[in-house]
Amino acid sequence: RIVAEFIDFLILFFLKLGVTYVAIDFFDIIDLDKFYIFHKEVKLEYKTILKMTEDIVILELVHRVVVCFFETFWLQGGANGRIGGASPGKSVMGLRVVKCDSVDRLESNGETDDNGWVLVQPGTDLGLAASFLRAAVKNFVLALFIPTSLAFFLLAHGRTGYDVVCSTIVVQEPLRQPTR
Repeated sequence: RIVAEFIDFLILFFLKLGVTYVAIDFFDIIDLDKFYIFHKEVKLEYKTILKMTEDIVILELVHRVVVCFFETFWLQGGANGRIGGASPGKSVMGLRVVKCDSVDRLESNGETDDNGWVLVQPGTDLGLAASFLRAAVKNFVLALFIPTSLAFFLLAHGRTGYDVVCSTIVVQEPLRQPTR
């Protein structure tokens, strides 16, 4: 899961670079002349610094919205008959995100199965609304409180806080046997 997040991070990093380039070069959202304070005799005051960071915060919000749409697009549903959505990183690593109202450990011969097999119900595609909610909670709410990369160590079945809130779970895609 960490490798999948890293792959998605790399894709989103280059996407953010493109968005930043367009925002600065074509739309002049950020005036770069304000940031050349060391070449000028400028008295740095609280209001001056606050005004400088205002544009950067707006650009970061634009980045968060782009990330939300990216995740919503990829997680809303499976492709090619697969159940559950997957971002490019999750797809490469064989992971899927599915709807999860309950998770039950499977038992074999009356004993709890320790190899990680669980029954996820309903285990269906997220759909547009649930995938957008998951992306928004992940990117806006939890980014303000705790690092989400640490959150999945705390909950059962490797679920993050935003997975629990949005009734989702990341599962390993079962290996399919080739059909003849």
